[in-house]
Amino acid sequence: MEVTTKLKSLEKLWLYENQLSALPAGVFDKLTQLTVLNLNTNQLQALPARVFDRLVNLKELYLCKTVARPSQCSCSGIFMYCHERSLASVPAGIPTTAQYLYLHVNQITKLEPGVFDKLTQLTHLALNTNHLKIVPRGAMYDSLWNLMELSFQNNQLQALPAGLFDRLVNLKTLHVDYNKLQAIPPTLFDRLTELTHLELDTNQLKSLPPGIFDKLGKLTKLELHHNQLTTVPAGIFDRLVSLKELKLYTNQLTALPDGVFDRLVNLQKLWLFGNQLSALPAGVFDKLTQLTVLSLHTNQLQALPARVFDRLVNLKELYLSAVLVGCFLRVGRISGGVVTPRLRPTNSFTRLI
Repeated sequence: MEVTTKLKSLEKLWLYENQLSALPAGVFDKLTQLTVLNLNTNQLQALPARVFDRLVNLKELYLCKTVARPSQCSCSGIFMYCHERSLASVPAGIPTTAQYLYLHVNQITKLEPGVFDKLTQLTHLALNTNHLKIVPRGAMYDSLWNLMELSFQNNQLQALPAGLFDRLVNLKTLHVDYNKLQAIPPTLFDRLTELTHLELDTNQLKSLPPGIFDKLGKLTKLELHHNQLTTVPAGIFDRLVSLKELKLYTNQLTALPDGVFDRLVNLQKLWLFGNQLSALPAGVFDKLTQLTVLSLHTNQLQALPARVFDRLVNLKELYLSAVLVGCFLRVGRISGGVVTPRLRPTNSFTRLI
């Protein structure tokens, strides 16, 4: 400890291929300029708590063959590769130093409660493309507070328990798409206040609980396409003030609530195609002054509200094919599915279909 205390300007430290079985607590605390640390090939069975916390400039960390790891996995620094190994369960002995854990494309059918409890440094966890049908609440319980990305994509999940994600307070990206979810608990995302990207698409959702997104003020991308939604609750998007992309296409939407998009003042892309919309509320797009892409094709619209696109001063791509083909609109003329719009002169379209 005294040795490293005097090396405050040290930038690179190689300790690999020794027989270190333990490290003193705080051994690296004074090395705030360190950018490279190599501990490969030692005999460490564990590391002191928060041993790397003060290494604010660290760019490269090598720990392979340092702490015990499952024989089915390989590693590179803080990355643990256990994917495509035909694993039926999460292997025991994942190093507590792992920050990236890849378990995708296996045959994992269940997660035992507490299976990740010791992996407090994990920031990325990939469980996509397995055979998971349920996820017990305890599997994610206390330890993964540093997790930033979690993927359950392409499993067989039919439900998610309330409170499952409550401890994942730093999560930024969550993938639960390509599953069989029919409903979600109304408070499921309440603790995910740092979330920026949420994928719920390609499930069997028939409805959304009111307020389900109310705590997601930092969300920038929301994917709800390829579900079975027939409507969305009034105010469902009101708290998503940072949202830039919203995908609602290929559902069964027949109507939109008045003012449903009014709070999405930063929205840039909106996909509504492939639904059963027969009418649009007056002024439905009036607040979307940042919108650049709007897709409405393949619906059952017989008419559009007067001057419905007038406020879309930044719109670049408008898709209306198969919506009102052959009809004359107040916003312009359609010929063969191509719209000739009467919009403000500030519009400069790059694509109009």
